[in-house]
Amino acid sequence: MLHTGGLADTVTDAVDGFVFHEPLTSVLKGTILRAIDCFYQPAVWQQLQTNGMKHAFGWDNSATDYLALYNKGATA
Repeated sequence: MLHTGGLADTVTDAVDGFVFHEPLTSVLKGTILRAIDCFYQPAVWQQLQTNGMKHAFGWDNSATDYLALYNKGATA
């Protein structure tokens, strides 16, 4: 299943965050348990934090992407 929404383009799995694709209680529970497992491994948790801080979440990149998409649609 393809995931969508505001977090779909910013949260990736395992190395950056925790994603689940099926809207099932068991899948959510498994994802939460993976997150807890990482939290109790300081080196892994610190790597997750470091990876997260490397991403650019400012509007500069998003604005450029939206403009490119708009311009592509305008020429189609």
